[in-house]
Amino acid sequence: PPDYITGKVDLAGNFDGTLVPATSIYATLRGDMSVSATDGLIRKKAPPVAAISRASEALEDFDPSEVLEYQIFEAKLDFDRGT
Repeated sequence: PPDYITGKVDLAGNFDGTLVPATSIYATLRGDMSVSATDGLIRKKAPPVAAISRASEALEDFDPSEVLEYQIFEAKLDFDRGT
C-alpha cells in the first residue's frame, strides 16, 4: 500500500539460493541486505514496521493513525536458509 513509508530509501544486497518447486524461496536463500532510509515517515500500521517501532509499548496503546518521523533509519538483514 502507498505511503506506509516515505523518504529516501537505499537497498543493497547479495543473495544466492536454489528455486525448488513447492518450497518457499527462503528455504535455500543465503545472503545479506542493507537498508538505509533518510528524512521520512513510517505509518505504524504497516505490519513489519509496527512490530519494530512499537515493540516496547503495550498493544492496547497502539493507534494505527500515528506515524513515526525519522531522520535516519538503518538495518542489516542476514538470510541463512530460512533462519
